[in-house]
Amino acid sequence: MSLSISSAGSANVVHRLLSADTGAGIAGKTGGVGFEEILLNALRDASRLDNEAQQSIQTHVLGGDVTDIQVFTQMKKADLALKMLMQIRNKLLQGFQEIKQMQM
Repeated sequence: MSLSISSAGSANVVHRLLSADTGAGIAGKTGGVGFEEILLNALRDASRLDNEAQQSIQTHVLGGDVTDIQVFTQMKKADLALKMLMQIRNKLLQGFQEIKQMQM
């Protein structure tokens, strides 16, 4: 599994998707964390976990001090992060399709 994410590219796409002017900004008036920031953090975390898994695999193969269990755990974490991102993507697409089908 290889997950390469360009932070600048994904940030630009997400920013364009969420740049609608709501008057209160993306995060709203409550000062909370915005959807864009949450999504970008999830992308960064998934990429970081994938990189860590790849590094642990390389270390293990080269005879480093990494056990089979540690490699498996890192791989599983990366896999779950990717599956979570795919579910977020699916829900966003589903919402977009519902909005497209609305009649004005």
